[in-house]
Amino acid sequence: MKSINLKDVKSIIEEQEIKDEIFLHAKLVSKNLSNIISKGLNATDKAFLTKIKTKFNSVSKIFNLIMESDFSHIISEIGITPKLVRKKNTKTDELYSNIKTQIIDAFDYKKLRADILPKIYQKIGIKACVYCNSQLTVSIDFIKEIKRSKKKVEYIEMIDAKKAKFQVDHYLPKDKYPYLSISIFNLYPVCASCNLAKGIKEVEFELYKNSDFETLFDFSITWESIVEYLVSKNNTTLKIGFKEPNPPVNKFKFESVFNINGIYETQKDLVEELIIKSIIYNDSYKESLKQSFSTIFPNDLSLSSRIIIGNYENEDDIHKRPMSKFTQDIARQLKLIP
Repeated sequence: MKSINLKDVKSIIEEQEIKDEIFLHAKLVSKNLSNIISKGLNATDKAFLTKIKTKFNSVSKIFNLIMESDFSHIISEIGITPKLVRKKNTKTDELYSNIKTQIIDAFDYKKLRADILPKIYQKIGIKACVYCNSQLTVSIDFIKEIKRSKKKVEYIEMIDAKKAKFQVDHYLPKDKYPYLSISIFNLYPVCASCNLAKGIKEVEFELYKNSDFETLFDFSITWESIVEYLVSKNNTTLKIGFKEPNPPVNKFKFESVFNINGIYETQKDLVEELIIKSIIYNDSYKESLKQSFSTIFPNDLSLSSRIIIGNYENEDDIHKRPMSKFTQDIARQLKLIP
């Protein structure tokens, strides 16, 4: 829900340790691409594959692709995956050619996600979904591990294991642009729900921008419903609003894709707590706490973020914890934080 300064991310991926890993991945991709056989492909798929092989015919070009933040010139040269039209149950299902799978496999997006992206996102400080901001970007994978005896290999036992991984959305969908499947600036850390909901749809949101950018998304609660709650003490009367910018004709609204209102309708208890806190933590009480615990809370910012609202208070930190954007907006409306 808030863009990140592109320069800050570039400074991270240009650190030598990260660059070395990206270069090794580029070498792997170069080898994989050279092994894709054109034989058996139809003329359209073969032409599409040839464009990709020609465009990224060296390790350095693949390395630059991974680091690239402006995709317009690449897309203009290569275009989108050829479409495959087939009939099913008298209806026409339009799909993208299966050549995309071979290309995505060659670029080995899964390995990039497992080995490189976690280090980048940890350095940036992203833990919450950049679309809904209500859930963590980490999910659990169930994998199989081999367990062997310590002495002789007398048996091999397959055991279930769990591994945490980052969920990542391809802002420009990999089905349409498989060659952008490993471009870091096309990858947005998200929760599993938003990743599934978005699919190949494109929404009006750029995570990485050239300059600091204030979010255009806002949560609020109607004052009438606050008054009604204070009288009834029934939090179901609270009415939450979500505002977003109008997208271009060719893109989708957040609400229609991610059901933001539906998600945050379940958080009325959080609003209730903030309303109560806004009554309890008046200016005089805040000042007395600051004086009584000056060694623990040296300034109002730490007091506000950690004690009063129970979340990050600075808008630049909304990616660090789920619900932070929602909490901040309501807390500011209630004058709990500046």
